[in-house]
Amino acid sequence: MIKRIEFNKEVKIGYIQVIKEIKAGMVHKTDELKVNPYINVDLDKDNRIIGLEIFRDEANALKNASSKDNFYLKRDNMYSLRLNDNEVASRYSYLGLEFCFSEENHKGFIGFDILDISKYPEKTL
Repeated sequence: MIKRIEFNKEVKIGYIQVIKEIKAGMVHKTDELKVNPYINVDLDKDNRIIGLEIFRDEANALKNASSKDNFYLKRDNMYSLRLNDNEVASRYSYLGLEFCFSEENHKGFIGFDILDISKYPEKTL
């Protein structure tokens, strides 16, 4: 099984694989999420988010998260990943993903929803 969520507690850095397989050389560039400087998105050559680098306090949500067979929750033709049960207070959409936060100022990362299923087909998730 692929470990899709990683957390290094010594340096408080985490990583989430949005797609199943990220191969060497697949990351074309990395962007900082405009609304939260502690979340970077790894993009492939097609400008699709393939992974998330999460730093500092935002990475705390990954401490107890673990990869599981059913990584995403599917509902209404949409896929979601939640790291905890906190209520969503703010959202930010970027490149087909909607990032969810527990605070209104886009802090407290709790997961994301995949809005553009044509960009992120089920077979890649």
